[in-house]
Amino acid sequence: MSTSVSRQISSANDEEEENFLHIYKLVVGIGTEAVRDTFDRLFLPSSLVATLKKEEMNIRRLGKKKRLTAKQIDILFPSSGTTSSKLYDISIMVCLIRNLVPVSRPINGFDTLPLTTETSMEADLARIKYYRNEVAHADSDKITTIDFQTKWQDLVGAIIRRGGTKYKNVCDELEQEKLSKNCITDLRQQIAKLQEETRDSIQQLRQDTDNKIETEAGKMDEMLQDTKTEIIVKLEELEGQEIKLVTNMTKIDITQQKLKERVLGLEGEKIESNKRLFEVKMEQDSLRSKLDESKIQNLDVGIKIKEIKTDQQELQKQIGILHAKQYMAAESDIAGREEVRGIKAEIKGRQKHIISKLERLELEQEDPVPRNIREQIKMRIDEWKIKDIKFICTRAYEDVLAKIKSNSCVTVTGGSGSGKSAIVRHISLLLFAESGFDIMIVSSPMELRTITNLDGKHCLNGIGETQATKLSNMKDVFRDDFASGNTPLIISCVDGYVDLLNWLLEHKANINERRQDGSSALYMACQKNYGDVVNILLQNNAEVNLCTEEGVSPLGLPASFAAIYRL
Repeated sequence: MSTSVSRQISSANDEEEENFLHIYKLVVGIGTEAVRDTFDRLFLPSSLVATLKKEEMNIRRLGKKKRLTAKQIDILFPSSGTTSSKLYDISIMVCLIRNLVPVSRPINGFDTLPLTTETSMEADLARIKYYRNEVAHADSDKITTIDFQTKWQDLVGAIIRRGGTKYKNVCDELEQEKLSKNCITDLRQQIAKLQEETRDSIQQLRQDTDNKIETEAGKMDEMLQDTKTEIIVKLEELEGQEIKLVTNMTKIDITQQKLKERVLGLEGEKIESNKRLFEVKMEQDSLRSKLDESKIQNLDVGIKIKEIKTDQQELQKQIGILHAKQYMAAESDIAGREEVRGIKAEIKGRQKHIISKLERLELEQEDPVPRNIREQIKMRIDEWKIKDIKFICTRAYEDVLAKIKSNSCVTVTGGSGSGKSAIVRHISLLLFAESGFDIMIVSSPMELRTITNLDGKHCLNGIGETQATKLSNMKDVFRDDFASGNTPLIISCVDGYVDLLNWLLEHKANINERRQDGSSALYMACQKNYGDVVNILLQNNAEVNLCTEEGVSPLGLPASFAAIYRL
């Protein structure tokens, strides 16, 4: 009995391994040929070398982005001889078609297994590439019979659609083929080689990515260090200038003291001059009195009077000069003080500016939130403050606040219109203003891993927002877009957001609304060559004859006409 069970298990394992080997031969052998047929129709073999030479810059850019390995680029541009599609594997051909040919993106992209209802060229190429990668990355060399039948039918359908009915008999023969031991051994070796090459490519890609991250981090550290060094040098220069200014101020104080002493001396000289002038006037009065009494015109007396007048004029000049010197000394003292005050104020201002700039650089470096997201959060907080003016405290508010103060994490839920958003906004603003909390507005819990600091205190708001709420909250961010006619529906078509487009159409968005330059949503989707978006717009009766200011309609675009024609 035990021997019979062991044989059944061994037989089942052999069948599951043969299923795996059949899938490998189908996708790597026949599947590669079907993809090559499609590739040769898009890249004619007669002009393949010229086409690759023309697109060499774009192809090498794909290498820098790690979408093509260095070995694959060497196959496309060999150092000797010529290249041929016969040398290309599925990965190379799908990558070139995807990036060099205007094709429509499958609903779930090129890196995910397409839906069974998707039978376009792009979907079939993504389907064959997906199964090839599944074999290359497989942890087990076995496939159950049920999974084998599903995958076999999916692959055969894609191969026949891409390569033609000539592949049907080949696929049927392979399905019925019984693999010999030598064939199984050879296939195992091929699979092991493919998986080893895949692991090596992944390891090289990870190494290149780590090296690039390390290099960029080193550059950022060097830039930050250079900035800090530059700031330190400038601070040292300012300190040197401050020392010079202090020395100059000391000299100015000494000069100022000398000027004060000089002014005091001038004031003493002025008093003496006034006394002398008074004595001269007294002497003049005495002489005049004597002249009046005697009425005798004496030449000597006249000369003496003349000399006295001359002395008087000279004394008046000296007094005027003394007044001028005194005024200039006072002005110089005031100007010197004002200059020193101005220099001190300038030094303090520059020091404050540099310290503020250094603090801002350190804060921006430590802040895990990107600057543009931080600005959007500030705008939302300003809106909250306006709405919070009318907030009324309730028992629910007091309960939520008590929970927050006694727990490290609190989630607020409630029915629509129950006031939970107003309560959370008010408490967030309260903790932000009084307890040093930071407010983070997120749309999903996964965003917390990238924008929060584990050492900080945060108020989180916005998890579980609907698309309508997100669009409403972003109205200020996209204010300039709305002013130029970029409606939410047009923006969703420009960026290829299919889910948002469907939601807007369900809520009666104007499908034919146009921007200031006259371009409609259909025009922008055609220009971007988004076939799925164009299909949705046409199904909702989008007008195809709306023209821009230059008179161009969606049908007038070279790429878009092909997209509309396919649909």
